[in-house]
Amino acid sequence: MKVGFNLKKEIKKFVFLLLFIYINLAGINAAVASISNWEEIRSSEINQQWWDRTTLHRTKHDSVTVMTRFKSNDVKDNHRAKEIYYFMEIDCQKKLYKDKVINGIPNLQANWSSPKGDKLIKTLITNVCQQEVL
Repeated sequence: MKVGFNLKKEIKKFVFLLLFIYINLAGINAAVASISNWEEIRSSEINQQWWDRTTLHRTKHDSVTVMTRFKSNDVKDNHRAKEIYYFMEIDCQKKLYKDKVINGIPNLQANWSSPKGDKLIKTLITNVCQQEVL
């Protein structure tokens, strides 16, 4: 019996595990996209943003959480469209937001931010905060 650590074998297992997870998550994302209710907000010339009505919830701290989707059509930016998913928390009273999750990765250093001159985020906050939230 051979006892020891086979690096090549362990790497192969790890790659197969990552592939398995990716395939499963891709299927989950497709299913989630089909049951989502995306609401497009006012777009700019090169950017678009949506929020998902089915993910809108009030927190115990009286803020709201919502899933959003941002798409940049700026051809200068890698010559292709870029789409980013955010799970945001919004303080409707103070008009602040924080990105708690970005493309499925928790943002552990999420801080409250002001939209400043970002018209898409300002409009997003306004639209989301006008909704009746349970």
